[in-house]
Amino acid sequence: MVINYARNEEAAEEVARLAREFGVRALPLRSDVSEVDQAAAMVAKTVEQFGRIDLLVANAGIWEGAPVEELSEDVWTGSSMPISKGRGHLVARLCLS
Repeated sequence: MVINYARNEEAAEEVARLAREFGVRALPLRSDVSEVDQAAAMVAKTVEQFGRIDLLVANAGIWEGAPVEELSEDVWTGSSMPISKGRGHLVARLCLS
């Protein structure tokens, strides 16, 4: 399992530690998936370490300072959501190439 993070290394390491307690191979990787080169490097490192990618959870996004259920329609259609959707597509495309 790869745990991608952009800023919070401590949290990523904790997730990896907890996964390892259950016998899961876990690798935290720092990558800003809004940067094509970093996303490609993350995918390459994942394949190098694990041989393939079986599942991708593309949940990168920009937090707008409120719980999801409180976000306005403007936030969902504004600047952050298109970025989130585009980055998920980018990483998925890189995984398939």
